[in-house]
Amino acid sequence: GDTVTEDYAIVYAPGALTIEPAKATIAVNSASKALGEADPSFTGKMEGLVAEGDLGEVRYVRTNDDEAPGTYAGVLDAEYAANPNYDVSVAKGDFTIKAVYALRWLDGDGSVLQEKAYVEGEPAPAYDGEEPTKAATAQYTYAFAGWDEGTVEGFTTTYRPIFSETVNEYTVRFVNDDGTVLQEDELDYGAVPEYRGETPTRPATAEFTYTFIGWDKRITAVTDDSTYTATYEKTPIPPVTKKATLTFDLAGGTIDGKASLVIAAEVGDVITIPKAPVRDGYTFQYWRGSAYYPGDKYTVEGDHTFTAVWKKNANANGGKGSSPNTGDAFGGTVAALAIAAVCALCLAVITMYQRRRRPSERAKGHDMR
Repeated sequence: GDTVTEDYAIVYAPGALTIEPAKATIAVNSASKALGEADPSFTGKMEGLVAEGDLGEVRYVRTNDDEAPGTYAGVLDAEYAANPNYDVSVAKGDFTIKAVYALRWLDGDGSVLQEKAYVEGEPAPAYDGEEPTKAATAQYTYAFAGWDEGTVEGFTTTYRPIFSETVNEYTVRFVNDDGTVLQEDELDYGAVPEYRGETPTRPATAEFTYTFIGWDKRITAVTDDSTYTATYEKTPIPPVTKKATLTFDLAGGTIDGKASLVIAAEVGDVITIPKAPVRDGYTFQYWRGSAYYPGDKYTVEGDHTFTAVWKKNANANGGKGSSPNTGDAFGGTVAALAIAAVCALCLAVITMYQRRRRPSERAKGHDMR
C-alpha cells in the first residue's frame, strides 16, 4: 500500500529482475618446445567463476599439428563444459616450435672432433675438445691457428680449422765415392741444391787414374733428404816400359850380309830368335846365352847378348882331318891362348935353365983350352 507521510506520498510500482550470465575468462598460457620434442602440457588461468567446476574440466589443447620451427599464433585453446550462467571468453595462447641448431667442429683431416646442439634462443655452446691437427706433407708442417667463420647448411653450422704453414727443411749432402761428406746444407722444400765446393777427386791407383764426371743422379728440387755421390771415369795407366838392347854377336859370321845384329825391345816383349848366321868354313850350332835356336821364343828381361856358336867344317884344313872340337870359335880362341901360354912358360923355363949353366960351361971351356 501507500505510505503516507506528512510531507510525501510514496507510490510503489512493480519491476522486472534480469539475471545476466556472469563474465568468465580463460587465458591460455603461450608455450613452446624444441624441434622434435613432444608437446608439453599446456596451462591456463580462469577468472570469474562463481564456483570451481562451473565449466567442468577445462582442458588446454593445441589446435594445429605443424612441426616446423616457428611461432603459431592463437593455436593454444581451452576446452570446457558450456554453462548458461557464464559468458566465457578465451584468450588463446601462441605456440612456438624452436629450432634446434647443431654446431660441428672438424679436424684437419675432415673428421668430426666435436658436435653440440642448442635450442634457438639459448646461448651457443663453445668448443671444448682437443686441439685440431693436420698431418704434415712433404712441403709443409701445420700449426692450428683458429676456426673459420663456419658454414651453415640448414640448422647445422660447421667450423673448419685454420692452420699456419711452415715450409719443411731437408738435409742435402754431396759426398765423395768413399762416403766423405763434401758439402751439407739444410734447404727448403722446392729449393734446387747447388754444389759450391771444389771439384771432387779420387786418388789414382797403380792401374787407374780417376776423373770426376758428375753425380750419381740428376740434381732436382728438394722434396726429401737427399745424398748425391760423386762418380768418376777411370783411365788405365799405361804400363811403364823399360827399353832393352839385344845384341847378337855373330862371332865372325854374317846375317843378310851384315856383320852385326842389334835388336831394340822392351822388357816383357816376346821376340823370335833370328835365323842362323853364315860363316865360311863353319857350320852354325846355336846361340849361346843360354842355348837358343833360330825360331825360338825369348821373353825380354833386360839387356842381353847372344853369341853365335860355330863348328869348323871337316874340310876346312885342305882335306886333312881335324881334331874333334865343338866348333866354338870362342872355345878355339881360348884353347889357342892356353897353348900359347904353355909354350911361353916352357920357353921361359928353358931360358932360365940355360942362363944358369953358361958360367960353368965357360969355365970348362977355358979349362979345355
